[in-house]
Amino acid sequence: MKKIFLFVGICGLLLACEKPEPQKQEFVGSYDVTTTGTLYLTDDSIPIPEYSQSILIEQFNKDSLIISYEDTIQKPFKAKINSITTFSYEAPFNMDFDIFVLSADLIGTRNGEGIQINKDSIVMNDSITNGTFEIIYRITGDTLRGTFNGTLQHRAKRK
Repeated sequence: MKKIFLFVGICGLLLACEKPEPQKQEFVGSYDVTTTGTLYLTDDSIPIPEYSQSILIEQFNKDSLIISYEDTIQKPFKAKINSITTFSYEAPFNMDFDIFVLSADLIGTRNGEGIQINKDSIVMNDSITNGTFEIIYRITGDTLRGTFNGTLQHRAKRK
């Protein structure tokens, strides 16, 4: 009888010491994003009209995420997981786009935080600093260069 109690006690102790599986972050997934903000180019401010895009948030490892923009205008970046509902990032801000009449490259530093509002909604606030830009107008060949900084807010809804 003592052996049975000893066996049950050891099994119970082993089960109690078993490590729980790490919890997958709730903010992992695909989102439709609406972005607004203001950029300050050299001496002028330009309000960013509300625009939509899609992002994918993927688990990179237990401590970080990869955030990718599905429109490919912005380069993916890594974010640090702070808690089950927040993440933060300090990453390069790289945006390249070509449209019919111009091409533009914007490079800077992005600092921000993402906060999960509920299981289907995230808000990300970016502060962009140390930015440089180059815009080339194809029709005239003119090039505009300068510096920029600003703030962006991204409201993400799960697809």
